[in-house]
Amino acid sequence: MAKVRVMQRAGLEEKTLKELYDDFQLDNRVKNLSEMTIRFYEQNLVHFFRFMEEIGIKYVREIEKKHIDKFIVWLKKKGLKATTINTCYR
Repeated sequence: MAKVRVMQRAGLEEKTLKELYDDFQLDNRVKNLSEMTIRFYEQNLVHFFRFMEEIGIKYVREIEKKHIDKFIVWLKKKGLKATTINTCYR
């Protein structure tokens, strides 16, 4: 099973998705990204977090490629446009 390789730094694999998201948004604020950009990330990541919660994924270390693939199929079943799905995927 291929795992998504987002876990390069020590300890990252022990983080929950919520902790990783909070770190990401803190970093965005430190970088002085606009509030619109920060809200954009929030609005697009909500789909991912909802799906991960539905399938019982809490920790970054649990995410595998198959979960990302299933996420894309889940978005398609929700009737989202291809542009929205691609944005969520990125």
